[in-house]
Amino acid sequence: MNLQKFIKILLVFFVSITMSYFFYFFGDTWGIYGDAIQYVNLYEGKDALSPWSQRPLTPFIATIIPTSVKNSFLIVNYLCLAITSILIFLFFQNPNNKYENYIILIFWIISYPFSYYSSSIIRVDPMVLMGMMLLLYLNKNFYNFYINLLLITFFSFSHSLMILSSFFLILFMILKNSILNINRNLVHVIIYFLLPFLILILHKVIFSSGNQNSFIDVVIGTLNYSGGIKNHFLRFFSTFGPLFVLLFFFTIEKRNSDSLIILSV
Repeated sequence: MNLQKFIKILLVFFVSITMSYFFYFFGDTWGIYGDAIQYVNLYEGKDALSPWSQRPLTPFIATIIPTSVKNSFLIVNYLCLAITSILIFLFFQNPNNKYENYIILIFWIISYPFSYYSSSIIRVDPMVLMGMMLLLYLNKNFYNFYINLLLITFFSFSHSLMILSSFFLILFMILKNSILNINRNLVHVIIYFLLPFLILILHKVIFSSGNQNSFIDVVIGTLNYSGGIKNHFLRFFSTFGPLFVLLFFFTIEKRNSDSLIILSV
């Protein structure tokens, strides 16, 4: 790595940390309620309800930091957001468009997920976002089946959302593209397909307890909190929709598998 590239990475890191603090100080103040209660329980070594009990990685790492619970989560999550910013910056480097990674980096830093996780603090999602982006970045440079399995399994303990990466790898294998360096292997496709189900079983075995909510209860509770399926969809779209629309028009001229890969990322 040359000095100029190293300086750019440091700059991205400090810009990301600065913007996280900006959203923290000028955004809404979040207390310890909702999901945060369950994550604090994990942090303190207490039982948590399912599915929150299946997300111990961030709370565990936070316990290593010798400060208050809120500051511990803040340090872990801000570092994860900053590393994600760096990975996005590196992933989207395009020799044909030297500003592409800067543009996408700006979209990421001003996005609702970035501002939300910068201000809500006691959350576990930043680590899984970092895990997903790390998986994509590594597979852009080289393909290693065992590293992929390890990363998906490891970061699934931060959030089960990570298991979706397994299905994305299948998509990237099936659709020929010039973005990711992935080998096409039928055995690997089958294992990637089975991996999410094996991980969910592993989570259930490890974190099974009499103090758990069923998956159906969690879904119903979430929809009731949102105000129904329609409102829940609108909440989701308000978070990611504008970026999807923007990327759609950004890639529609290509109309090839690369466009679908970019949209998926």
